[in-house]
Amino acid sequence: MSNNALQLASDVGWLASLAWFHSLAVEREPLDHTAILSRSGAYSPGVGAALFPTESRNAAIAANSNHRDARAIQVTTVLKYRLSSDSDRPPTPTRSPMLRSLLPVATILLLTEALPTRLRAQTSPSPKALHAALGGTWTGALRYRDYQDSTRFVSLPTVVEGTTAADSANVRLDFVYDDGPGKTVRSSDTFSLNDQARALLWGPADGKRAPSTFAVQQFSGGKPFTLIVEMNGEDDNKKARIRETLTVDANKLRILKEVQFNADAPWLFRHEYLVSR
Repeated sequence: MSNNALQLASDVGWLASLAWFHSLAVEREPLDHTAILSRSGAYSPGVGAALFPTESRNAAIAANSNHRDARAIQVTTVLKYRLSSDSDRPPTPTRSPMLRSLLPVATILLLTEALPTRLRAQTSPSPKALHAALGGTWTGALRYRDYQDSTRFVSLPTVVEGTTAADSANVRLDFVYDDGPGKTVRSSDTFSLNDQARALLWGPADGKRAPSTFAVQQFSGGKPFTLIVEMNGEDDNKKARIRETLTVDANKLRILKEVQFNADAPWLFRHEYLVSR
């Protein structure tokens, strides 16, 4: 918790203590001595001790032959008389305008600081919801930059079939490319964003090669989902930083791949899937 939050917590604790002492000073009633006064004949139900003048108290004492009971009457009556007097009550504690203005701020900050990570995560998209959103049949195209001629771009008709696991822990993506008359290319990947939405495992569904581990840079939304991940790898046989940006809603899916060959270089378009359903 930050120093500011601790200071505000101290202020709130002080205010709570002040309120408790105030309740003790103002709300607590004195001992009920109705029975003692009734024995002397000086008490009338419904009339508070504050209405008894000094002469009435003395008369009550004299009327009782037992000096001990008379002393009890005098002490308890005076006690109630004093506590019933507005002039003798302790002053009601007051809060300064600054503390009154800080109270709602302190409450908000304390709640924010105290929220467990799990509760905060509930406001973020669920990885399982993203996996489910990728399920179904998507039709469109793969557009990519030619490795032999970086100024040339190629577009291939593409179908993507997403199959979400029963527990929604991952989704299998089957790609079918139309690469010309009589030439169809197929590939399959497994896509799995971990429960904390911090890492993405993406690799061949057949398991012949270990999946790539991407670090999540951004995961947001739901309408649409936006996921941005990065990793260090290779592109065109050169070391590169690789970035994948996935955007999906109910009807459209876009997967963009970009590469960066050094930290000062701009990101270079490599390929993108643009499909819909």
